[in-house]
Amino acid sequence: MSKKILIVDDDESIRLGFKEILERAGYKIYLASQAQEACEIIEKQRPDGIILDYYLLNDLSGIDICRFVKGKKKFKNIKMMMITGVLSKNQAQKMMHFGFDKILIKPIESDHLLSEARQLLINE
Repeated sequence: MSKKILIVDDDESIRLGFKEILERAGYKIYLASQAQEACEIIEKQRPDGIILDYYLLNDLSGIDICRFVKGKKKFKNIKMMMITGVLSKNQAQKMMHFGFDKILIKPIESDHLLSEARQLLINE
């Protein structure tokens, strides 16, 4: 059974690019462009991992989604990876206290994304 990953980003090209990379590696992928949609998918599909953007246009942030997930015991095993293009590496590292398991700075090479996703889900 393949691991399930939810990708949350308001940029369609990023969502679809990440989806293609991760599906080729055998992951089952769900996509969301907004926080509400992401929370509904999390409730229904219980992904093993979530890759989400820090900043979502006209919506809650990736931090808000992380708080939603980490605030519920039933989701305690979901791994969280934040991606950002608006924060420096130093600023991004400070976000770890919200409960993220990994933080990556855009742009992200496909090999690096795949490697980080595998590491994120390896301990399950």
